[in-house]
Amino acid sequence: MSKVSSRAFIVDDGRIIEAVVKYVPRKSELYTRSKGLLEVGALESKKVLIVGLGSGGAPIAVELAKAGVGHFILMDFDRIELHNIARHICGVNDAILLKNPYAQVETYDIDMNKHLDILEKCVAESDLTIAATDEYASRYNINACLVKLGKVGLFGRAVTRAEGGDILRVRP
Repeated sequence: MSKVSSRAFIVDDGRIIEAVVKYVPRKSELYTRSKGLLEVGALESKKVLIVGLGSGGAPIAVELAKAGVGHFILMDFDRIELHNIARHICGVNDAILLKNPYAQVETYDIDMNKHLDILEKCVAESDLTIAATDEYASRYNINACLVKLGKVGLFGRAVTRAEGGDILRVRP
């Protein structure tokens, strides 16, 4: 029984280094199972800003990548805590690219409450802003920015211990 294998090499300053070979489907093949059911190309040119990449924002980002969103701006300064690991998608950027290798991902490792100018720039560039933060100041600042710029936003959160939650759409 023969096995097909691929190997690639890079020449760097006279040294030959073996490279990792990864197979990526052609862009036209990525969503072939959804064609006819969904407008698969509709989200490819859309840019989504997600503020807060915890147990709410991270899965939203991955699902949007699976749906075909082509551009992401991810903003979160927080670090995952040990008690959150079981319910969190770690490596959100990698998870997005695993589902949509053609997506463009831009990240901001900042506290947006201290960088409102960057928040405003990102909201202005986005087709949709998703606020998945769990503190009032950030939600207020995101809302103020959406209203100022006349942009659409979604706010979602779970109440302590997931006893409930809320979803709000802002459409100034």
